[in-house]
Amino acid sequence: MQAKLSEGIVEILPIKEAAKRITQPGVPGQGEAGRVWRSMLKEQGRCLRIEMLSGGVIGELFWREQGEESNIIPFFFLLTGKGIWIAADDSDCILLESRLSPLILEEGMIPCRFLLRLLDGMIKEDMMFLQNLETVCCQFEENLQSRQLAVNPFILMSESRKGLRERSYLYQQLLEAVDTMAENPCDFFMESEVQSIQHFGSKVERLDQYGKVIREYMVQLREMYRQSLDEQQNRTMQLLTVVTTIFLPLTLIAGWYGMNFSNMPELHSPYGYAVIVMICLLIVIGEIIYFKHKKFF
Repeated sequence: MQAKLSEGIVEILPIKEAAKRITQPGVPGQGEAGRVWRSMLKEQGRCLRIEMLSGGVIGELFWREQGEESNIIPFFFLLTGKGIWIAADDSDCILLESRLSPLILEEGMIPCRFLLRLLDGMIKEDMMFLQNLETVCCQFEENLQSRQLAVNPFILMSESRKGLRERSYLYQQLLEAVDTMAENPCDFFMESEVQSIQHFGSKVERLDQYGKVIREYMVQLREMYRQSLDEQQNRTMQLLTVVTTIFLPLTLIAGWYGMNFSNMPELHSPYGYAVIVMICLLIVIGEIIYFKHKKFF
C-alpha cells in the first residue's frame, strides 16, 4: 500500500519486499539510514528502538490494538525527507493498513507528524488504564477498611503490577527514543518538529510519573492488607487464649477430683457435687468479669 501525504508519501509493505525495494536504484534510503535499516530488517529484534542517521530516521515500533492489552503489531519504519516506509510481517500488513488509514487521510499530515502519531498510538489508552487501576485501588482500600474483601487482593495486585512494569519499561524506551530525536544531531527535523517531539516526551514522562504514584499506592495497600491480616490473627489468638484461660482452672478441678481416692472428703459428701459446681461457676464468672475489665473482648 502506498499513499500520498500532504508532503511526501507513506508506504506499508512486507519485510521481505522492503529489504528488496530499498536496494533498488532510485529508491529513497540508499545512504547510511538505508543500510542500517536493511540490517535491522534481518535482525527483527522485536524491541522499541529509534536511531538518527544521516539521511533519515529508522526504528522499530509496535501498534497496540484498542481494548486488547496483549494484541500488538510490531513493525519497522524508515523516515526520510521524501516520506515514511513501514515494514511488517505479511499477516500484519493488511491489519496495519486498516488501522493507519485514518491517519493517512488526516489533513496536513506530513511524515514527521505521522511518526509522532505512530508513537502516540503506543500509549493512546494508557491514561485510561492508569485511571481505572487507581479506581480499583481506591475501591480495594474502601473494602479493606470495611472488611468486605470478596477476592484475594494479592492476585489483583500481581496482575496490575505486571501491567505497570510493562508500561514503565515502555515509557523508559520511549523517553530514550524521544531524547535521541530531540537532539537532532543531523538537523533532520525542523524546530517546530523538535518542539512536537519534546511535547510528546513530556506526555510520556507524566504517564511514567503517574504509574510510579500508583505503584507506591499499591505497595501501601499491600502493607495495609498484611497489617489487617495480622490484626485478625491477633484477635483470633486472643480469643483462643481467653477461652483456654477460662477452662484451665476447670480442667484442674476435674483432674483433681477425677483421681477418686477413697479418703477424699468431698467424694462421699451429699453436697460435694453441688459445691464443686458452684465453685466452677464462681471461677468462670470471676474470670469473665476480669477479662471484661481488661477489655480482652
